[in-house]
Amino acid sequence: MVSVTSWAHRSLRGLPRYHHCPDEPEYCKQYSSLVQGSVIGVYVNPDGFYPEAIVITAHGLCIPGEAGVQHIQFRHLLTVRGPNEKEADGDLHLTLQGGGDITLRVEGGDGKYKDVYSMVRFLSRVIETKKKYNAPDIAE
Repeated sequence: MVSVTSWAHRSLRGLPRYHHCPDEPEYCKQYSSLVQGSVIGVYVNPDGFYPEAIVITAHGLCIPGEAGVQHIQFRHLLTVRGPNEKEADGDLHLTLQGGGDITLRVEGGDGKYKDVYSMVRFLSRVIETKKKYNAPDIAE
């Protein structure tokens, strides 16, 4: 079974705004106090966009904000989708078990490709792996 760490590395490693913690442990230290367990990677949005960062852990996403840290566990994710049009904002739509929906902004990109699509690919792989192996948690 492919782990969250491996999917993050495969899907996000080419993004300038993504920091893969095994490769950049010093950068990731600043986010360690926000999460339980270890930080796998951090995606940083351009200045002026919320969330400022999306912290990826073995068990889910952590979104630091003024009101505290929002935790989204992978085991609660049902679906993920990005914008329908290439020119649209970088909204990442998450559907959770129990009917909840969360929209996160992933705004970076190089003009031709938007980072949100790489994040959709990453989260889709995590969801697919979870379903394929009937595993609520694919951290290892």
